[in-house]
Amino acid sequence: MGLDNYLMRRATLVSENPNHGVIGHRSEELHYWRKQYALHEWMRNLYLNKGGTLEDEGFNHVDIILTNEDLDLLEEAVIAGELKKPPHYLDKEAVSIFLSFHSNYKTGQMPEDMAKALKEARSAIQKGYTVYYYSCL
Repeated sequence: MGLDNYLMRRATLVSENPNHGVIGHRSEELHYWRKQYALHEWMRNLYLNKGGTLEDEGFNHVDIILTNEDLDLLEEAVIAGELKKPPHYLDKEAVSIFLSFHSNYKTGQMPEDMAKALKEARSAIQKGYTVYYYSCL
């Protein structure tokens, strides 16, 4: 068990028959992270700032649609070192794992995996996809 973080894109499928309209959606993974608790906490705060509410499960299995402005804010947060800080709810062992995993995240720089994810997300938005964050605890 643990945290799985996904950056996804969703396409709306429209029928060729104008009488049927939207017939479904297809989602595809843009990027996957494992146990990115700081990213999860950042997305949770973004979700709440956008007016989202937390149900019994908390911020788990929630799709949060991301805009280019949201991606810009995330990029600024990463560069500022905000995602290097372990969330307050992690126990001592989890904090140790978190810090060793995030040792390659240097303040003032964009980690390669995050830069790639943001580039893919911006490209998907430009192509008309809906981009969203999803997580599973």
